[in-house]
Amino acid sequence: MLDLIREHKVTFLSIVPSVFNLFLDEIDVQEESSLKLVFLGGEEFTRKLYDKFKQRFPKATAVNLYGPAEAAIDTLTFDCRSGFQGRTVPIGRPVANTEIFVVDESMQVVAPGESGELIIAGVQIGAGYFNRPELTQEKYIEHPFNPNSPFKAYRTGDLVRQLPDGQIEFMGRIDHQVKIRGVRIELGEIEHGLELIAGVNRAVVVAKDMNGDKSLVAYWTGDTNEDLRRAMAKSLPDYMIPSLFMKLDKIPFNANGKVDRLALPEVKVEAKVEDQFVPSNAHEKAVADVWSVLLKAPVGKRTHFFEAGGNSLLAISVVVRVNAALRIKLHPQDLLENPRFDSFLARVETL
Repeated sequence: MLDLIREHKVTFLSIVPSVFNLFLDEIDVQEESSLKLVFLGGEEFTRKLYDKFKQRFPKATAVNLYGPAEAAIDTLTFDCRSGFQGRTVPIGRPVANTEIFVVDESMQVVAPGESGELIIAGVQIGAGYFNRPELTQEKYIEHPFNPNSPFKAYRTGDLVRQLPDGQIEFMGRIDHQVKIRGVRIELGEIEHGLELIAGVNRAVVVAKDMNGDKSLVAYWTGDTNEDLRRAMAKSLPDYMIPSLFMKLDKIPFNANGKVDRLALPEVKVEAKVEDQFVPSNAHEKAVADVWSVLLKAPVGKRTHFFEAGGNSLLAISVVVRVNAALRIKLHPQDLLENPRFDSFLARVETL
């Protein structure tokens, strides 16, 4: 991407934070660049990422954009030149012709500083979900404070609060929808896909921070010889395939009969090194070093990239770094098709 920016003298970039973070990690020094403006949206934009951006592109400006597809995408914006104090970049204030409200469970507006659900109202609100009348009725509501308004309001399901200066700060999802690398995912849909596999009795999927990135972890019960990752890939896109699968004897439930997600065991990602890999030349050492650094663990011959905590973003990073170290042209698909270290190394040796 940096080569494209340099070659075409790009001045504007629109990108999701997780991919932008990956891009910045490949730039070692301050960049004298044509880049003037970066729009970031689709995920939480952290101060850590903002600081990294300003170190690499000190003359460029970042703008944080917020908004669901149901409300014509960008409905709040924040220009980082305004300054901010928190751990995350605020999502800002609403754009023109847009009203927002922060409400409690009773649909009453909360006081500034208190957290609540973000409601968006205005001309840009969509008509509803195709062939999903119950969800449409739940999410697309009459204007809660102006019965004469010609426009609907949308319940985002996002938890926010108003800061002292009036800016809105995003705090997370109220329900179990999550965003993975800019794509909003319904965890229940993944759980359903996993439970369709013969031998899987029950499944629970959660989002966890692994290797500096948010990844999906699937907990399941049952007995099957199926390769769960391959089986799920037949019906779900790549970004909905869990990075890690953990088999349990039983799924924990609370007193109300609901899945107790807090009681699910912690994920311990460890590369299997019983088949210790000893590089025989500089090329093999370079590849092993890249895997070890990104997976934060030693590498064995049969280490499986995804089972050791890798994900699609880290896969891109592996390819970029191996290409730079060996001056070859791998593609992310090479790692996706060869996720075990020995098979990936064999692929590298063919180039």
